[in-house]
Amino acid sequence: MTEDHLPNTDQGGEISAAALRQLNALLDAGPGENATDEEMDAFMAQIMALDGGAEAMKNLAEQIAEGGVLENLLPEGSDSAILYTPVKSPTRIVFRAHIQEGTSQVWRRFSLASDACFYDLHCALQDVFEWRSLEPHRFELREGGVTEVVFSSATEQSGEEEDYCEFQNRMVDLFREGCASYHYCLEEESLPEVLVAVEKVTADDSGVGKTPLSPRLLGGEGPKETFDLAEIAFRNPSQVLQFGVMPAHEEE
Repeated sequence: MTEDHLPNTDQGGEISAAALRQLNALLDAGPGENATDEEMDAFMAQIMALDGGAEAMKNLAEQIAEGGVLENLLPEGSDSAILYTPVKSPTRIVFRAHIQEGTSQVWRRFSLASDACFYDLHCALQDVFEWRSLEPHRFELREGGVTEVVFSSATEQSGEEEDYCEFQNRMVDLFREGCASYHYCLEEESLPEVLVAVEKVTADDSGVGKTPLSPRLLGGEGPKETFDLAEIAFRNPSQVLQFGVMPAHEEE
């Protein structure tokens, strides 16, 4: 959340700089990955207790509609792939991904480094659902069922939608502006659409993954009769980008 898009508190006043810093610090830290409902409630109570905190949460979605962080997103381009930067942050961002197909109960819960981009999310989704699709993909931000923004690696822009680079735009930036869900779409007809929701940003880096920066699978269900978290292995996004689809491998 930035000072250019602050909510009003009372009588048209703006949230104080100190409260803004507190709000951003809370969003950065958040509860741990395995936080209980009580801990999540306490976290939200901390935000709501801030001067202007309740109004801030209420107006986050409005900031997206009015421009907000989207004004600073990098547009799509043919040289996007060379702009990819591997993750470095020990802070985590937790996702829940649910397959949108009939009454499907297939879902995965996982976390990535908080500076991960949409390409990192694409690789992680392919891995947690054990897919290896080479077909074009896209992340859609929708409002009222209408696609407003697209993140993809395509080299041509749509004439109707705002297309942005998946390599240089990060989910955490949108999350701080109130955008917490995306639709992951593949052109391969045999693969369903996936609804991806951001649960939280957390400072917990206790090391569930193979390395402190690697993706971490936290839970899931189906489609196998017995779903085994240990069967899921994550690939290195940098190597996938360089060499294409690769078998899962152990990280050093």
